[in-house]
Amino acid sequence: MVYAPVQRFQGLYEPEEALSRGTIFQELEKPFLGGRGR
Repeated sequence: MVYAPVQRFQGLYEPEEALSRGTIFQELEKPFLGGRGR
């Protein structure tokens, strides 16, 4: 059995903005900083 709390959807982008950013959730947007791992 698994317990998963109900998540509240907050900080949502509008559909057009979400498509350009790749996510609808503002808190999940993490900018790609690039670079090679060493």
